[in-house]
Amino acid sequence: MKDSNLSFKNIFKRETKLATYIIAVTTILVLGLSYALFFQVNSNSQNQIVKSGDLAFTYSKDGTVVPDGNINLQITDPTCFYPMTEADADALISTCSYQFSIQNTGTLKAFYQMFLKATESNTANPEHLKVILRESDGTTFNKMTGYPKTVKSINDNEGILLSGDLDRNSSILVYNIQIYLDESLAGDDDYNSKVISYKLEGKSIVHEDQAITTGPTGAETIAKIVEGSDPNSTAVIDKGTDASGCTNTLAYDDFGNLRYTGANPCNYVTFNDETAGWRIIGVFDNQIKLIRNESIGDYSWDTSVSNINYGYGINQWGESDTYTGADLMKLLNPGFDTNIAEDDSGNTITGTYANNSLYWNKGTGNCYNDWKNAYTTCDFSTTGLNESAKNMIDKHTWNLGSQGENDVFTSGNGLGLASKFYEYERSKKNGKICTSGSSCNDTVNRTTTWEGYVGLMSPSDYGYAVGGEVRDTCLNLNLTYGGYNTNNCYSNDWLYKTSTYQFTMSPCAYSSNANHVFGVHSGGFVNNLSASYVSVVRPALFLIPSITISGEGTPTDPYTLSAN
Repeated sequence: MKDSNLSFKNIFKRETKLATYIIAVTTILVLGLSYALFFQVNSNSQNQIVKSGDLAFTYSKDGTVVPDGNINLQITDPTCFYPMTEADADALISTCSYQFSIQNTGTLKAFYQMFLKATESNTANPEHLKVILRESDGTTFNKMTGYPKTVKSINDNEGILLSGDLDRNSSILVYNIQIYLDESLAGDDDYNSKVISYKLEGKSIVHEDQAITTGPTGAETIAKIVEGSDPNSTAVIDKGTDASGCTNTLAYDDFGNLRYTGANPCNYVTFNDETAGWRIIGVFDNQIKLIRNESIGDYSWDTSVSNINYGYGINQWGESDTYTGADLMKLLNPGFDTNIAEDDSGNTITGTYANNSLYWNKGTGNCYNDWKNAYTTCDFSTTGLNESAKNMIDKHTWNLGSQGENDVFTSGNGLGLASKFYEYERSKKNGKICTSGSSCNDTVNRTTTWEGYVGLMSPSDYGYAVGGEVRDTCLNLNLTYGGYNTNNCYSNDWLYKTSTYQFTMSPCAYSSNANHVFGVHSGGFVNNLSASYVSVVRPALFLIPSITISGEGTPTDPYTLSAN
């Protein structure tokens, strides 16, 4: 293995100018892969089936794949190695740094780490070396939080430069790295003969959730509760009341998905170390969908500057080719650690971050909570997601379709039924039908699907959660005002929360604005509200298909999850 060696002897002297030199710096990227054999036990047989997973990572330099995993870089500009300030380093990014990318091209989800390590040839003091790591947003490289750092501080953390999850067939992560001498070394003759020799080393490990599966999956366990029932009927399937007071009541919707229904079904789950703190919405294509039982706080779905949709936000949840995504999406999901706060004029606030993956990272910082980019402090150090929980979450394709021009707010017209909302959510209609006005002047291209980890419930989730004797009646009423708020519908719907407004994930197409989203009103019906409205946030997510469950799903004996 080659190392990157740079001798500083005679390159710079105090109060002298540098003559012309050619300096060659070779940086090697070393890839270390961890492979694993996985064991799957067939519960109907005494045999064990051994499966070897497909784990394959690709590393590249400047967009060019290097098959052997070693990346060489030649830097010939001597000014890259003067002692310098952070501003000096920023000015030299094009000539004194290099770009590398990471991608999981295999079929197994994995956790990766990148290390910055000194080789045996290095004689430079890591306390005097600075490193800047930048992440690409698709167009530019932005400094990651906390950089520049001293190389010593990274080494104190076992040399970890980067870490995170890479999904099966992941998108490409692109970074830029730069190492330089701190300005305090200017004119220090002792550094004339030092050698800088560092390497980047990568390691990837298959997630444990893909290893051993014993017995039925969680989705199969739930389906077994209603075994023998007619999946074409939406009637409540009642398996009795537990001593704790919850009911074993489930029902199919009009599309074959199995859901928990009623005022208090036995669907409690311990997740993220929160005992009985989550609940199962239902099973969709053999995957369990969870929602947090209580809110993580009151925040805006999205907000914007005054001259964009009058400051009321943009009703596009996920990333599109012209938009990075809604503020709440960035708060709940990974990858937005460097999301910088903006004021009402659209200017970034130096050193201030907002909605920067705080819930995903168990972080503390700022969260948007009103129109015109207003924000407040927020703390997810106890409620945010831990690593065990993250390993159980599937990166899912969520549906972001809207009702278009359908009038869902007129009572009795049948356009606001739960079944209709289910179809709207999966349609190709987006949340913008207006064409002009101060509340309809954003230029964002809308999408109707989103690939991500943490979202919210949908209007149809709320509608299909109704149970009891009123289920049939309520499924034939509009979820919107004039129907569902009567007839005991919401009082037999466990997703309803007294005296609170709850966001859903679905945009609401409105004739005069492009900032409305659907929410569950404190009165028990679905209505439309501005994305900047401050409302409770109950995260929802899909578990990976291999999850198994045990327990009874009651508040005192909640389901526990295993990612074997």
